[in-house]
This record gives sequence, structure tokens and C-alpha cells, in this order.
Amino acid sequence: MKKSIRQAQDKHFYTHLIEIEPILTTLDEVVITDAEKKELLTIVERTTHYAVINVVLGKLKNEDKKQFISHVAKDEHDKIWELLSKKTKDIEKKIKNAVRDIHLSMIDDVKKITRKQTRKKPAG
Repeated sequence: MKKSIRQAQDKHFYTHLIEIEPILTTLDEVVITDAEKKELLTIVERTTHYAVINVVLGKLKNEDKKQFISHVAKDEHDKIWELLSKKTKDIEKKIKNAVRDIHLSMIDDVKKITRKQTRKKPAG
């Protein structure tokens, strides 16, 4: 399971900036089916992607946004980073921070679910 999520993420221009292992470890602690785990990982990946795109678009001028979206649509990673390095400041740090905050929130949510599951188990 861990390999498949990492491989799925390799398609994004920002993959080298994010760490998915804490979420994977947390999900491994929760008693859910593999199908449920896969669905949650899909949600994590999509939420991460939307957050990154939102951060970047928030830092670009309108005329640069179209170019950025075009590069993303074509998976032109080198062109994306060339544009971002010219048009933004500290974008890697901003992406890392946004993703970290989202992932920490998701980990916290999963841990809350785990605590609820533990409390519901009958003694015996």
C-alpha cells in the first residue's frame, strides 16, 4: 500500500516537497479495510493537490496563473519550477507549510476516530 501511494504522488511537480509517511503510519494504526484505507489516501492526495494549487495561485499574478495552469495540465515540471522561481518568493516553503498543516489536521482527525473506536469496543 505504501508504495502505491508514493508512486501515485510521483506524478506531481511538488512531490519532492511533501512527506506522506506520517499519514500512512497513522492509517496503519486504524482498524479499517484496505478499500477504506485506499479511499482515505485518495482523499489525502486530492486535498494535498488542491492545497498546493491554491497556495501557488494565491502567489501568482493573474497573467502568470494561466501559464502555470497550462504547465500543470501538461505535466511540465521543469517549466513549472522555472516560472515559480521567477514569479514567487519562498514558494517551496509555503507549499511545505500548507501541506504540513493539512496533513497534521488529517492525522488528528484519524486519531480522533481511533480513540472513538477504542472506546466503543466491548470489554471482554
